[in-house]
Amino acid sequence: RCADVTGVQTCALPISGDSSINLRTGSHIHHPQHGLGKIESIGKRSFSGAKAETYMQVFFEREELTLIARADEITQEIRKPISATEARELLDGISSWNEKVKTQWKARADTHQSALDSGDPEACAKVFKNLSRLESEGKLRQADRNHLKHALEMLTDELSRALGKRRSQARRLIMDAAGA
Repeated sequence: RCADVTGVQTCALPISGDSSINLRTGSHIHHPQHGLGKIESIGKRSFSGAKAETYMQVFFEREELTLIARADEITQEIRKPISATEARELLDGISSWNEKVKTQWKARADTHQSALDSGDPEACAKVFKNLSRLESEGKLRQADRNHLKHALEMLTDELSRALGKRRSQARRLIMDAAGA
């Protein structure tokens, strides 16, 4: 499933939500816990005398984290970053969502944590919108503040890359869409 194409290692691997994706050095991916990352290398490695397997080295800029993982394991967690069209749809959704926010803090925190853990951009956008509304009413608990910050960071990463904007510009678009 992996080949060396003009000096660049390329792998066609299954990823969550898709049948497969061609990943190669320089490809961008989204990981639910670490956000957007860039594949720095793909290659065969052997650790502790075990049979050589294909590994990916991915750098996550926001966290300044380099992750080395087996390609078949990491692809169970990642997805392709959103497109510019999907980014604009997310901003429109943030502007128009008017869901009722759970008032019981524990249920709300659990729901928001699950949404953030999923890495789904629409779920993150809903968390951001809901908690932005509560923040404007002065009703945020510490867990809510942490979730709001995390959702904004994840959305900022996604939108800045998808729309070709600086992080500060993407953040402003998100805040404007939320009416914050």
